[in-house]
Amino acid sequence: MAQGFWKEMKSDTRYLILVLIGILLTAFDQHIVCSFLNGIYPAFVQSADINEAFQFYTMNDIFGMKANIYQYSIGEITYNLKVDIFPDLAGYLLIAFGLFKLSKKTKIYNLSATTAVIACVLYVCVRLLPFVFNGQQLVYICFMLIIAQFGMEICITYMFMYGTCQLLPGYAFAQSRRAIGISWFVTIILNTVILVISWMAVMLNPIFLTVYNMLDLGVNLLFVYFVFKDRDYILGYKKA
Repeated sequence: MAQGFWKEMKSDTRYLILVLIGILLTAFDQHIVCSFLNGIYPAFVQSADINEAFQFYTMNDIFGMKANIYQYSIGEITYNLKVDIFPDLAGYLLIAFGLFKLSKKTKIYNLSATTAVIACVLYVCVRLLPFVFNGQQLVYICFMLIIAQFGMEICITYMFMYGTCQLLPGYAFAQSRRAIGISWFVTIILNTVILVISWMAVMLNPIFLTVYNMLDLGVNLLFVYFVFKDRDYILGYKKA
């Protein structure tokens, strides 16, 4: 039944749904430790030249660590790898695919899709860095690339939001544009806070981060709802 519903849906609507699913995947992170993956990376060599907590926060946020930094002196620490069950990479791919398909609606969708492809490259590069760098170099490069990746996410969703509002012109859609714009802005604020507290997650109760993630997901769902409810006008199936 679900397959029949999906097949009967207009192709552009399917592409828009894929984009919205991709946005939700990039917005919501929930990691689980996958110990069976341990050992694929070389042990992390701590550096005496930078703050130990900064090293641990950064490496734990991306890869996970087996040991608490405050229980160990400078030396080697192995990873306790964790996996996001809502992978950002899948989100970027869905966004890129959907927006490339919808690029005929507005040129900015094509630019947003291209940015999503760049975000894919950054994501993969960060996960390969431990095979190339270690210690101080690895920490700084990871830290900068994660910020760059987050900046890409902001650009992707901003261009999608801007292009969508362009497709809803005139007074008739003023309220819709306002709802889409405000909900997008709130998601960026919440996503920024999530980025910071997830970096410091080792100091926080895991329940706190999960609750905040749920709040972030709720606001992102509002953004998705405001876009999806006007899908026929955005995609040109109906005129105001």
